[in-house]
Amino acid sequence: MIKISAFGDSVLRGVVIDRETSDDSRIKYTFLQNNFTNICADRLGMEILNYGKFGSTVDTGEKMLGRHIASVRNSDCTLLEVGGNDCDYNWSAIADSPDSKHCPNNDPNTFSSKYRKLIASVRALGSKPVLLSLPPLDSDRFFLHVTRGMDPKRKNAVLRWLGGSVGTISTWHELYNLQLFKLGNDLNIPVIDITSAFLSRLNYRDYLCEDGIHPNEAGHSLIADAICSCIQVQPKDPDDVTVVWCDGIVPLAAGVPSLAVWGTVSEDHKTITFACGQKPGLNNGNGDLVLSEWEERGGSLYVSTAGSIVFTKQADGSFTTDNPIAFVDDEYVYRGGLVLPGSVWTK
Repeated sequence: MIKISAFGDSVLRGVVIDRETSDDSRIKYTFLQNNFTNICADRLGMEILNYGKFGSTVDTGEKMLGRHIASVRNSDCTLLEVGGNDCDYNWSAIADSPDSKHCPNNDPNTFSSKYRKLIASVRALGSKPVLLSLPPLDSDRFFLHVTRGMDPKRKNAVLRWLGGSVGTISTWHELYNLQLFKLGNDLNIPVIDITSAFLSRLNYRDYLCEDGIHPNEAGHSLIADAICSCIQVQPKDPDDVTVVWCDGIVPLAAGVPSLAVWGTVSEDHKTITFACGQKPGLNNGNGDLVLSEWEERGGSLYVSTAGSIVFTKQADGSFTTDNPIAFVDDEYVYRGGLVLPGSVWTK
């Protein structure tokens, strides 16, 4: 069974407003049992360990990761979902002094820098990081939520600090969402877009709680649909595939995490061809690893990222190759050449 460790804030944890115990003067939250991680686990037949925590920022994510090192090491993927609290402000302080400078929990550059460190920590533990984009917020509801209990003077002070428009809140929030997609592109890691799942609806606010930021039960269903559409899992069956995902060409070298590359199975199901030049999604500090061929000539090692490497099925069900293969970073070459039975399946 595929195992995923998930770290994030209250959205990941499945926090929603408890309508039965909340009123105009006080809002209480509860945990939604039918949250998107539980829905995805049921639909996809995966084990998802949810370490979400109310109020988490990227700093909390790093701390939580340190508490669950063994879980991450044993996970195929690690899902990261933070940002909504990083962009948040101390609204009471703003109401008290609207002409002063106020800073968010993490400014965009600091957020991006710390997120890079968090991603590197996940990779160092041998798990593949996957980012989750942010759900949109409803500026009108969110403004009413954060100014709840303030008198008109203090509410107007917050509005003045916002430049006279509550829309500034959602614009600022979206800036952090853009940082997530930039990180995914820069670091060659997947970002699951749940934002579009909301914005494509005629009125995405129907999928948010009254506080304007937490997805309600219908919103969690939307998120689950978006995630499941990106992850297509079928039973392992190396004898009935045309395109496969290989989760480990092993052994590589001591201490090197499992890598992942694409291969194509022949019509007779006896060979798998892997195109060189693929990046399996790991930067070990010396550069992105790249699938390559190598040969030794005159005592020197020559590496090529062109061409392809062919693995042939053996009697025991494993696939081996006579091609010397390597995963190359900017300094080193890791050699290997064996695809074990069960490590190939349809995607």
